[in-house]
Amino acid sequence: MRRRFPLMLRLTMALVLTLVIPLVAMTGLSHYMQGSIRQDMEDRVEATLDMAINMEVNLLDDGAADMRAAALAIAADPGAAGALGQAAGGAGPFDLTRFQGVFPRADILLLVDRAGVVRARLTSDQTGDQVLLDGLVEHAITTGEPQAHPALISAAELSAEAAAIRQMVEIPILQAGGENGQLVVGGKVDRALALTGVAPVHGVSGAVIGAVIAADILNHDFRIVDEVQNWASAGTPLRATIAVGGVRVTTNVRLRDPEGREFQERALGTRYSDAVMQSLETAGIHRGRADVVGQWQRTIYRNITDFRGRAIAAPYVGIPESHFATISTKLTRSLRLVVTIGIVPVLVTLLGALWYLRRTVVLRLRRLTGQVATEPPGPEAGGLAGFGNDEIGDAALEIMALRSRWAGAADSLRAAAGRLTKTMEPLPLLADARPAAIPGVPSATEVRTGAGSALEHLHKLSEAIRAISDGVRSEERSIHYVGRVAAEIASGLAESRGTVESAMSDVGDLAASARAALRQAGEFAAGLAVLRQSLAGRPGQPALDLLHDPSDLLTSLAALSERVAGEVRSLVLIIQENQARLAFIQEEMTRVSAVVGTTATSTQAATRAAGEAIGWMEGMTTSAVSVADEVLAARAGLEAAAAANRHLLEWCGQVQDMTDQVLRTVGELP
Repeated sequence: MRRRFPLMLRLTMALVLTLVIPLVAMTGLSHYMQGSIRQDMEDRVEATLDMAINMEVNLLDDGAADMRAAALAIAADPGAAGALGQAAGGAGPFDLTRFQGVFPRADILLLVDRAGVVRARLTSDQTGDQVLLDGLVEHAITTGEPQAHPALISAAELSAEAAAIRQMVEIPILQAGGENGQLVVGGKVDRALALTGVAPVHGVSGAVIGAVIAADILNHDFRIVDEVQNWASAGTPLRATIAVGGVRVTTNVRLRDPEGREFQERALGTRYSDAVMQSLETAGIHRGRADVVGQWQRTIYRNITDFRGRAIAAPYVGIPESHFATISTKLTRSLRLVVTIGIVPVLVTLLGALWYLRRTVVLRLRRLTGQVATEPPGPEAGGLAGFGNDEIGDAALEIMALRSRWAGAADSLRAAAGRLTKTMEPLPLLADARPAAIPGVPSATEVRTGAGSALEHLHKLSEAIRAISDGVRSEERSIHYVGRVAAEIASGLAESRGTVESAMSDVGDLAASARAALRQAGEFAAGLAVLRQSLAGRPGQPALDLLHDPSDLLTSLAALSERVAGEVRSLVLIIQENQARLAFIQEEMTRVSAVVGTTATSTQAATRAAGEAIGWMEGMTTSAVSVADEVLAARAGLEAAAAANRHLLEWCGQVQDMTDQVLRTVGELP
């Protein structure tokens, strides 16, 4: 039979699991280190960019401060005040060329009067033009304080400067539009972004009579951006730019070919992206990713302002994301190399451990099992004692002792088999037991049949009693209904009696009124008779004939009134008689209701008693049925026991056969 899980496989799995945990831990540590290093690199990049942009802004501030110092030094020269007095009969022109070596970063040096009119210029002899630097000169003269700010110098204010200065300022604007995405010229920058210093010039009386302007033009001047790049650590491609209106006027960003390779040419005249310009317009700063001349970089842009606080330029610092990708790739390769170098010893250790286990454990166990299969039991099995003084040797000794005990167990088994044979001899006699001779089983069937019939009759009797109870309840409801109708009739008759009595009162009043009217009519008839007698024999006899005697009419009216009163009295008597009869009916109905109620109560009590009796009888009958069922179940159990006895007899035969076989086998043992 082939083993499902051989020992070698289990040992291999144990070793693999033991070594997998360090490998998994090493891999997890590698990923953790990668994440930590990347996060640290991100933090370092942000810190580097913050320091770089601050450095660039500080360099701009320092350059403007240097120009202010230069302007102050020139304004303190007595010749400056004298040159400004020349217009009003002063000494003579002021030579600015002698300051060029002292302040080499000053591209423009001007001496202007209070109106901003140039009285002396460093790069040319032209004077008389006006230079105000968008109000900065006027602000310095008005306040009497020296100023140092970035400023934009217009093309008109540069027109009198030397041609070299104008060429330095002009930068072609490059924009996409050529073939294969190449940049083409789309205009030019003619304004100079300059770090300017303005110092007022005081006259003999101390009043401000003019000003000295010193300006360091940043167009084509790469000193600041290169200094920012040189500040970065070796191998960090830090980029820096200063742009006017989004156009780069000084930068160390290089142009790139369509394949992405950098040129040596600087990307002057190229524009900031629209997203960057929108952020600068709304927030004055932009951080994060930005497309810098076709290359994605991590960047910071920030506005710089003139003396009024208006944004005039935007310096930038950035590091290409490809640099991060290169570092990440190198880091991943290094960690993979470390993991690989760590895995190789682990695998070598695993293979060595497997070889050692196979040689010292598995092969020895196989040799032990082979000798156990061939060596005879007993003290003569000396080959099993040569497996050394270790666990396998102990197992060999235990196997020797076990085989000795097995020989004794075989003898005991032979004796037990003999006793078992003698014990099973009477079993065939018990297999013929039959449950037919058990008394009481037929009578139990008859009892169960009779109890079932009695239970059916009791159910019918219970239904009849329930029908009687329901009939009594129905009669009781009918009597109550008749009583309620009689009460309603009595109530109606009482109301009719009141109405008739009221009508009788009204008729009595009417009869009294009729009697009074009759008396008045009699008196009136008597008066008429007297009047007729007094007028008899007088002229106008025909007129007296018109007066008739109303006695007959009054008599008929009196008779009619009496008859109406008699009819009303008869009606009252009839109503009274009906009321008396109704009262008698109500009394009888009350008595009948009481009797019916008593009968219904008695019937309900009898019904409950009968129901309880029937329930008791049903319980007795059910118990009888249960007893009968138990007797029948006992019979079924006896039949099952008989079948089991027969199966036992068959099993005993099989055991006898097996015992014989065991005895034969034991007999064959040495």
